[in-house]
Amino acid sequence: MEKGIRRRFVYALLLVAALLLGTPSMTRASAAETIENRANIVFVLDASNSMNLTDADGLRYQAIERFVGLLTEEGNYLGGVVFSNHVRDIDGLDLHLVNGSEEKARLITALKSWTSTSVTSTTGYTNIGEALSAAVDMISEKGSLDLPSYIVFLSDGNTEMPTEEELQESKKKKADAVVAAAERQIKIYSVCLNANNRADTDEMSAISGDSGEFEEITNANDLFGVYDTFVELITESDIFSPSGPEVFPDTGELSTAIPVPAVGVEEVNIIIEGRAESTLLTDPNNAEVDYQRFIETNSDTYKQIKIPAKYLKPGEWTLKTTGVPGDNIQIKMHYSSNLVVDAAVEPSSLAVETGSPFTVSAVLRSGGTTATSSSDYAGYSAEAVLLDAYGAELDRIPMQVDNGRFAASFTPAAGDYYVKVHVTAEYSFSRESDNVGPITVSAAPPPPALPPVPVETPIQKVVYILPFRDTSLTIDLKQLATDPAGDTLRYSVANSTFRSGTDYTVDSSERLTLHNFSLSKGVITVRATNTKGLSCDIEVKVTCYFVTAMVMIAVGVIVLIVLACAAITLFILLKKPFHGNITVKSYLNGRGGEPPKGKTIRPRRGRCRLTAFRLHPLGGNLDYRKCYFQATGDKRVILITNAPVLYKREKTTKVTIESGVEVELRLQEGDSRLLTVRFDSLMKPRRNRARKRPPAAKQIKRN
Repeated sequence: MEKGIRRRFVYALLLVAALLLGTPSMTRASAAETIENRANIVFVLDASNSMNLTDADGLRYQAIERFVGLLTEEGNYLGGVVFSNHVRDIDGLDLHLVNGSEEKARLITALKSWTSTSVTSTTGYTNIGEALSAAVDMISEKGSLDLPSYIVFLSDGNTEMPTEEELQESKKKKADAVVAAAERQIKIYSVCLNANNRADTDEMSAISGDSGEFEEITNANDLFGVYDTFVELITESDIFSPSGPEVFPDTGELSTAIPVPAVGVEEVNIIIEGRAESTLLTDPNNAEVDYQRFIETNSDTYKQIKIPAKYLKPGEWTLKTTGVPGDNIQIKMHYSSNLVVDAAVEPSSLAVETGSPFTVSAVLRSGGTTATSSSDYAGYSAEAVLLDAYGAELDRIPMQVDNGRFAASFTPAAGDYYVKVHVTAEYSFSRESDNVGPITVSAAPPPPALPPVPVETPIQKVVYILPFRDTSLTIDLKQLATDPAGDTLRYSVANSTFRSGTDYTVDSSERLTLHNFSLSKGVITVRATNTKGLSCDIEVKVTCYFVTAMVMIAVGVIVLIVLACAAITLFILLKKPFHGNITVKSYLNGRGGEPPKGKTIRPRRGRCRLTAFRLHPLGGNLDYRKCYFQATGDKRVILITNAPVLYKREKTTKVTIESGVEVELRLQEGDSRLLTVRFDSLMKPRRNRARKRPPAAKQIKRN
């Protein structure tokens, strides 16, 4: 017993030391203290002329109205970008805090206020790059830092502009915007309305990358389903039918139960698709509710009722609808949930002796309310999930409600683990806690763990895309980070503007190959994780230059001109005469040592290599085969060396030797090994002859 106590005491000291050293280990996980179930959202709408044909009935506006209606009544930042050749300046579309149904209605009205009606040099085209850039800037400048951010983008085509110059500028802005969105953690959800089968779905898909979502549809009626999917992803709550499509019975009445838990639901949205002559809503006390004071939206295809937070009571509500027997009707539900799952592990030190169990617990809360009694957990189920250090799931067990919390126990083998808690509601939404760990199961206290360290970040990569040739970029992920403890690292792509499988792949040797360049710029975030589950991120920025055939021809012409000039210059140099003798001698122990080696040569023209003088090798990197004298046709020669030599106390690879002057060359100061070089010109001195003046012109006398 005393040995176990001492062991735990020692480990506690090590843990304190690790915390003081800044190790990122946690003793308790709690969800980020941000505003739950809210977001920054910018709608980007293609208003090119073709949208008047692919969505003639304006169903996109009804789908967006339903999307906005399902968001919480207060607390979201909403905005819009409407574009064709350029982004349209429309009042009311700047990103701003939207509270209440009236402000939501004004946003929808602003989105509907303009669309192209023709195709000209100033309207009717599709400038996707400028639109995305405006949306990213809007979120960056006016969005709430406490909220996640999304761009919801709709187009029926691809980038099209009146001129090639404008087209390339739009594509550049698009790539810049996608990279900026990734760096600012803005997810792009895009839908392509490919009704005429002319849209470039690859371009639309590339805009969303790995972190966003892309949907292709061929009919505007399907926009409701797509926007429903997007709102489910953003709110993390499904839109579901309690009983599926129904038909009014002979009585003409249907009854639908709407359960509301004590904790975790902020608002309830009821969507009625089909024709209902009347509706009646009763609360858990079976009292009839005047839902007219709730939020109600009516459109051509559906009716929506929102029960806001101030009217919501826990218990079972009931919706009664009446209609014509035999008519179809479908009731759909959407819960706006602000549920948070707080998980913890006992012992809180996260150090467990081999063979001993540890307990995982979870508490539910929403807003300022925390579930404290067993009844508060009615309608929820929970599972404890055991993960290895790399995040792979090892085990999953059900949790029981115990003393105002969910609880379960694990007894794993020795190793490092993480745990999380997954909570599912009967009301078609679920939530997970943060990961808790690393939990170390061992016989002895381990040393404090430290995360891996990037070798370099960001890493800049440039790729030139040539025509008629497949181009790829391969990155060895194992070279991107190191671990202080020498642990084996495992690599994964945490986020990417490029698409997994379509644009890049990662093989079993952890080599990433980018083989399709759907964007001219992109960012790949690589995560390196050690055996303790600690990680670091490395950002790889890729810039692509698409080289056209015309550019290649122009570059080829320039290269040919440069080569021709170099050939002419070399020809001239090789034709120049030496006009003299060159004497080179080598000394191994200075001038007073053993006799030198060398000789005197009278080369004819061009170049003369040092190997011709049969010298002692001086060592170092000096290679006589790569050193030569260059003729100038004058009373001097130039010695070119492959490695720097010391001449007049300066390092150089080019020494000019005048006629009649002997120079000394060494590899370094004080070295006894040296070369002496002398050039003796045989050119005759030029004579300075006085120029004879021409006789003065005789004057001709005129009579």
